[in-house]
Amino acid sequence: MGEGDFFLLFRANQAFSTPAHSTDKDYIMSQYIAEFIKASGYDGIVFNSSRNKRGTNYTLFDDSVCNFICSEIHKVDNISITSAKLLPPS
Repeated sequence: MGEGDFFLLFRANQAFSTPAHSTDKDYIMSQYIAEFIKASGYDGIVFNSSRNKRGTNYTLFDDSVCNFICSEIHKVDNISITSAKLLPPS
């Protein structure tokens, strides 16, 4: 793997680890990248969590490629959204 490959992986990790805030454009771009990776024959993607700095997220394209050890189901009780005016400047 060359230096350029590591840069590409670093940038892809950044794209998946950054929450999509503004528009569907951010989400669509990560979906496009994921579909490209899947079509290239990879089983999934591992990337840093955008919500927990020590967390890791796994996206599997086919769950038959692994053996699950345990799982948990969580109910989301609350979601808080805050915003800040960007344009026009005050």
